[in-house]
Amino acid sequence: MKALQFSVSIPQFAALKVLASISKRLYYYGPLATVRLVDVPEPTLPSSEWVKIRTFVCGFCGTDINLILLRDSPTATPFTSFPCTMGHELCGEIIEVGSSVDGIKTGDVVTVAPYLSCSIRGIEPVCRSCRMGRPANCENFAEGN
Repeated sequence: MKALQFSVSIPQFAALKVLASISKRLYYYGPLATVRLVDVPEPTLPSSEWVKIRTFVCGFCGTDINLILLRDSPTATPFTSFPCTMGHELCGEIIEVGSSVDGIKTGDVVTVAPYLSCSIRGIEPVCRSCRMGRPANCENFAEGN
């Protein structure tokens, strides 16, 4: 399966910050590119409460673009696991359904809300943000299943 993955090292970050004045294209094309189309193993369901989706179309939000163009600091790593597969706003078809999932079946076309909170990731106890009903601010964004 193909995935567009983002990854950057501190030396690469420094080099691109210097060379970006020559061409912004260096961020996404060439040996210093922050993103690459890579082969990855098809994932298995992390638990019986998940589904697998074949993506039809995927959008990039401002956060994705900021990562690619290194407008976010490498200190943002607590919020992202590396390498990370880009794109979290998608539409696709359900191709596998976990045994604990109700109301969704293979063949359904769905859109995805990109927030994976503590409870969805199987993290106990849930963080303060999730407890307060703000899953978009989950403090365990890069942890869990």
